Amino acid sequence: MSSIEIGPHIFLVKGGSFPRCNTLVVIDEEVVVVDPGCNIEDLRALLQDNDKTLRDIDTVILSHIHPDHITHTMRLNRLSNCRIAANEITAPLFNDKEKMKNFLGFHKGHTIRKMWEDLVNSKMYGCLDEGVVDEVVRDGDKFAFGNITLRVLYTPGHLPDHMCMEILEPNMVYGSDIDLTEFGPYYGHPNSS
Repeated sequence: MSSIEIGPHIFLVKGGSFPRCNTLVVIDEEVVVVDPGCNIEDLRALLQDNDKTLRDIDTVILSHIHPDHITHTMRLNRLSNCRIAANEITAPLFNDKEKMKNFLGFHKGHTIRKMWEDLVNSKMYGCLDEGVVDEVVRDGDKFAFGNITLRVLYTPGHLPDHMCMEILEPNMVYGSDIDLTEFGPYYGHPNSS
């Protein structure tokens, strides 16, 4: 299986090669999924190993608007009626996919917009589906899920809307797309800093 337990009730589903991303999963009094861009079958297997299903997901949290991180969000919402949480920059972009495309540099008339949309639609299931963020979060906001508390850390750089999740118990940080190797944390996108 491509998941590991990184703490009590806390799992990481390893995304693998692009366009999949790592997915943080908390299975406690609630089931929480941060960045559901992993292989959906790997997520399903992890949940089944913990006597849960995709329908048991209570909350999806999005760390930023990149398509690989919002993949499966609306699919999971349709299955489980889970709430979707994102920060004040990500939320309006998720709610209006045309704004998202413009934010990512793919405005109408861009020479590769059609190729980008085709790639996204074929590899990142449902990330261009229309949907609405239910809860807008801000830097320092907390989510309490039984024995686990997550705190939003606003970390612009990878994208202006990027955020990490601090896991207060057992004192960890989920830093999606933060490359801590000697190569990173570089990303060649106009919105990156």
